[in-house]
Amino acid sequence: MTMHKSERTSHARLAKSAPKAKPAPARSAKQAKSGDVIVRGERIEFRVSPGTKELLVRAAELRGGNLTSFVLESAQERAVEVIERFERLRLTNADRDRMLAAFENPPAPAEALRRAFRKHA
Repeated sequence: MTMHKSERTSHARLAKSAPKAKPAPARSAKQAKSGDVIVRGERIEFRVSPGTKELLVRAAELRGGNLTSFVLESAQERAVEVIERFERLRLTNADRDRMLAAFENPPAPAEALRRAFRKHA
């Protein structure tokens, strides 16, 4: 059975205006202790030596968790530390002293700055 052009247009309009169904939760969704659903959609794979795996498994067991959770939590903690370290302004003692001295005794304004101030004041 073929549709006439007006029927196809009407059908397309109805399809666009129909409420969209909510997507089903991802298969990898896990229930957290707090009751929140955690959806993990990305996957990271890497190979380690048997000794490294044994070390990670032992650490995970000592913390009462599984290997995946332990590695993920440890990697996230380390990532946050690295990002914070690179984004934070760090001053040496000498840098701090120079900055405080400049605040206490600012240099005299240059002539170009004085002209600009007079022009726009």
